[in-house]
Amino acid sequence: MSYVFVYGTLRRGGDAFDLLKGRTRYLGPASVAGRLYDHGPWPSAALGGDRRITGDLFVLGSGMDVTLTALDAYEGPQFRRVRAEVQPGGGDTVEAWMWVWNDPAGPGKPIVPCGDWHVHIGRIGCEVGPPETEDTPQPAPLLR
Repeated sequence: MSYVFVYGTLRRGGDAFDLLKGRTRYLGPASVAGRLYDHGPWPSAALGGDRRITGDLFVLGSGMDVTLTALDAYEGPQFRRVRAEVQPGGGDTVEAWMWVWNDPAGPGKPIVPCGDWHVHIGRIGCEVGPPETEDTPQPAPLLR
């Protein structure tokens, strides 16, 4: 089985998700060790380190080569496709294709601190942890 991990505009609900519709099967949320960068309308990733990038994990369908070629074209020359160790939510690590910034030094853009592009741009709500004390008011989760 071949997997693909996406973390930005290709995620479910993202602007380019249509490229995956009908070509893949959604498995669920997943994460990879790395840093996520903000380019304005889209993110980029660099692997490694102690941060996590949150995204979606898919199984590639029978037209895997055509799908990967289409995704390579969408990502363009500033990205390269690599195999990465991806941790599905509650599952064993799998090796999946993903696209990272082509320059190993990074893009020179701000890091997305939470590692989740949809949270960063306000597409989904953030979960709020428990209060530190009973008297500490907690903000309501952001729901959109």
